[in-house]
Amino acid sequence: MAGAREEHRAGRLTDARSLRRRMRHRNGRLWLLVSFLVLRPTDLLLFKVAHSELILAGTIIASCWTTGLLAAVWLRVPWARYALIVGLPLCALVALLTTVVSEAQLKVRLALLAAAAAHLIATLILARSAAIKDLVSRAKD
Repeated sequence: MAGAREEHRAGRLTDARSLRRRMRHRNGRLWLLVSFLVLRPTDLLLFKVAHSELILAGTIIASCWTTGLLAAVWLRVPWARYALIVGLPLCALVALLTTVVSEAQLKVRLALLAAAAAHLIATLILARSAAIKDLVSRAKD
């Protein structure tokens, strides 16, 4: 009788741990979605206002690699999070430098500043979110 109780209790603990892990993974994926939704509107804004081929090419390249790495984090590839944490501030730096040295119109400069801010916000989300850290951590499975 005592053995059956212990098995039942152990089963409940395993179910509770499994539920907590699923909740953490769901929260991590929600934060990834927030990061994606922070980054993409500024890219669309740059597509709309920028008439420079260099700015458009940079926006397309940054959009592709950030989307690919966000998808990799979604699929629980641990190194993708680190690549984003390093790469997104570099994109923000490039956008800020382009704003300073560019002789573009004011609306293009404001769009570049918005893109830099969005990249920094996404970096903070990826670096500080415990749910995203748990999502890519394979040790807890």
